[in-house]
Amino acid sequence: MLNIKKTAAFVMSLLLCVPSYAAVTAAADVDLKHESSEDILVDDDINAVDTETVSSELKTADGFSYSVTVDNTACIEMCTSKEKDLVIPDTIDGLKVTNLGKTAFGSDDTAPYETITLPDTLEYISASNPFIHCKSLKEIITGENNTAYKTADGVLYSKDMTEIVCYPCAKSGDSYTIDKKTTKIGASAFYCSKLKNITFPSALETVEHHGISNCENLVSADLSGTAVKTLDDFCFIGCTKLSDVKLPATIQNINGGVFANCTSLETIDLPMGLLAIGQSAFANTGLTYAVIPDSVQEIDYSAFGYTITDDGTETADPDFILVGSNTGSAAYVYAKDSDSDYEYQNDFIFMTNDEFTKRQEILNLEKFTEGDFEYTVQDGSAAVTNCLSNEETVTVPE
Repeated sequence: MLNIKKTAAFVMSLLLCVPSYAAVTAAADVDLKHESSEDILVDDDINAVDTETVSSELKTADGFSYSVTVDNTACIEMCTSKEKDLVIPDTIDGLKVTNLGKTAFGSDDTAPYETITLPDTLEYISASNPFIHCKSLKEIITGENNTAYKTADGVLYSKDMTEIVCYPCAKSGDSYTIDKKTTKIGASAFYCSKLKNITFPSALETVEHHGISNCENLVSADLSGTAVKTLDDFCFIGCTKLSDVKLPATIQNINGGVFANCTSLETIDLPMGLLAIGQSAFANTGLTYAVIPDSVQEIDYSAFGYTITDDGTETADPDFILVGSNTGSAAYVYAKDSDSDYEYQNDFIFMTNDEFTKRQEILNLEKFTEGDFEYTVQDGSAAVTNCLSNEETVTVPE
């Protein structure tokens, strides 16, 4: 169990890194139109977090399990084929194949498919992105007559290229430029890709949950030239080599877990205009401080200064620094935030902008060492910057 009940469902989502659980807001606004019941996921406060229509009865034919929609078409729910080059048929048992369900290619990472060919009849792919378990996938193929989707160099887009749906995670190459017409990176679109660099178009407005998560080779994400307003939940989680992030001036919301487990991220500039920072947004990063602009109105629990271990234990770093304009700022409120109902008390260091600037100036000066002390010289006087002693009691020399 987690130490703090308030975060139980959220942190389990963060650790599992599976979009079906990670969507802390409703992930799909399209009804699959199945003759079925609706399965609703909730968080620990009993708020609905995701809906996915599930079939009440599955049929099997030609290596596929499928359900029948109210429009009397087929939704592929599972493929049992072990062929590396998978071809989804236009029809199955005489029914037109129009949908791919969330487990169409399996529910674990054992899918053997290296290429997947989609039928011209396909109209909808689950918002949970069924391609996430295809760790060997190099290419997705669509026909010229498909009216909903198209591929460009093996990468799946919507027909009008405004949404990138899936970048195959085993595709060769370490850099990729998203099409200039793309306004949305879909849920888990780049999940577990091997890319080191992604070039984002100026038209980009939305990065959905897990959009670029677990890309362990990704080193930079320059969004400064985009029109993104919200980074959805977990969209960069687990990008362990990500060290350089540039956010756009349009950004208003950094949602829950966005940069969690980005352990190489040591600095980030948060633009003026940012309004809210979600729970665990920067948990388990390399940040030691955060400068919070005055525009920020809300910082959720464990957004900064926390580590979260695999068993869910949360630990606050008492040396973490929050920087804000004054004691009425969101930075100060978060630095000293508490909640007796959930038994937590933040006690981070708070500095004003002026105090932090002076601190950085001192730290940037040349350092000297004498005895147990590291120091710098400022205005003819020594300023101690670090004590190297392991003793419980030390004496600072004159």
